[in-house]
Amino acid sequence: MIEKSLRNNGAARSIVLDKNNRIIAGNKTIENAASIGMEDVIIVETKGDKIVAVKRTDIDLNSEEGRRLALADNATSKANIEWDSDTLLADWDKEELKQEYGIFLNEDSLEDNQEDKEENINKDIIDGDLIQLGDHLLLCGEYEVQENVDKLLEGKDQNIMITNRKYCNDIIQNIRLLHPDMEIKKNGKKI
Repeated sequence: MIEKSLRNNGAARSIVLDKNNRIIAGNKTIENAASIGMEDVIIVETKGDKIVAVKRTDIDLNSEEGRRLALADNATSKANIEWDSDTLLADWDKEELKQEYGIFLNEDSLEDNQEDKEENINKDIIDGDLIQLGDHLLLCGEYEVQENVDKLLEGKDQNIMITNRKYCNDIIQNIRLLHPDMEIKKNGKKI
């Protein structure tokens, strides 16, 4: 996504170097820029006491191009985050990463793969399970089955309906990480 944005919109966001010209932030930007032949770099020296603004003299925010760049910048920032757990844990405590930076790493082993994580999460949630997350209800089941809808809604209007069982498990896992004290019930029993 970064490469596509650089090709379509050009460079906009700056990278951060240390005093020895080593990249602190922006590794993916540099890698993708180099892959498309964008090699010129302007270095602005600062001690971090001033904001460095990149002014694009060729774009107006109120143009289609400006709005496209704004959207691409936000989308690439969100979509291209990959953490190297080994590197992070060499310098940081897992709890500090979670509390201070909102970075969640695998709770068990750095070598666990996605299939193992999904297997552990999914094994106790089955179709028809009604999950209570604080004041919210989550039913894992087919939305086309009237019995499931009736079980969830109990005659009330819904605010949201999710139709993917894996997504149901992801929600439960994320709620546990973000709100460890929240009571979670499955079919009326605390889990």
